[in-house]
Amino acid sequence: MKKLSAIMLTLVMSLTMFAGFASASDSPIVFISGGKSDLHKRIDIFIENGRSYAPFKEVFEALYMDVKYDANTKKVKATREGITKEGLTIEFKLGDSKIYINGVETLADPTLVKNGVTYMPVNYVSKKGTGLTVKPKYPNSTSKDIVVEGETIGKHYKDGSSYYFGEGYIKGEDFIPHGVGKEYDGKGRIFKESTNPPSGIQGKSGYYKDGSIYGWSKYSYPNGDYIIGEYVNGYMIGMAKMYDKEGNYIEDKDFTDNENLQTVRPYLNNR
Repeated sequence: MKKLSAIMLTLVMSLTMFAGFASASDSPIVFISGGKSDLHKRIDIFIENGRSYAPFKEVFEALYMDVKYDANTKKVKATREGITKEGLTIEFKLGDSKIYINGVETLADPTLVKNGVTYMPVNYVSKKGTGLTVKPKYPNSTSKDIVVEGETIGKHYKDGSSYYFGEGYIKGEDFIPHGVGKEYDGKGRIFKESTNPPSGIQGKSGYYKDGSIYGWSKYSYPNGDYIIGEYVNGYMIGMAKMYDKEGNYIEDKDFTDNENLQTVRPYLNNR
């Protein structure tokens, strides 16, 4: 009898745990990669009348937008400055049926208040002019999870501590550097950034393309010395110049025989 009771107790506990997992997986989530608070932001959402709603503050902050709310007018303004492209501003009044993207009015479903929290339709961030889209995370399943994709500003970790911050695009759960940005070490020190080529040398200032750096960039050492050289597909090639932390020329560095030259050769004509 005791053995049977133990088996029944184990079965009940297993079913309870399974039910907990099932209910957790049934709770829809919006995924935003490269976000401000963590690398892969997961925000709980709910669905009403076929529309997905999320807390507006969490979504905007994950997209590196500064959020301001005026309690008197009930207006929300989320802004993000651009680097080389126009910034993004999203404005709306709680409960209103229109929003403004960079000053341009567009129709939208109104916000909702639930348990004291104001939720906005997630598609606010995919309106024309935002550069973003919202789509199902698992298109061929019954999951209600969604993902935000498209051009934005975000963070991409290169390894456990160093990271890139700047322009790029979200694809799935990855933020891909694309455009202009900087790389930081684990202490927040900039060690790689775009710059102009040395005097007398023609070339493009550094930029990122689909995750790899191209063009002339500055690589800094912890002691302040730095190298200015040309990158192709993430590797420095050709002749570069080294300077001390005061900007005094030290010597030329030859990357002509870079062991990675064969790797980047197919990209040389597309610089």
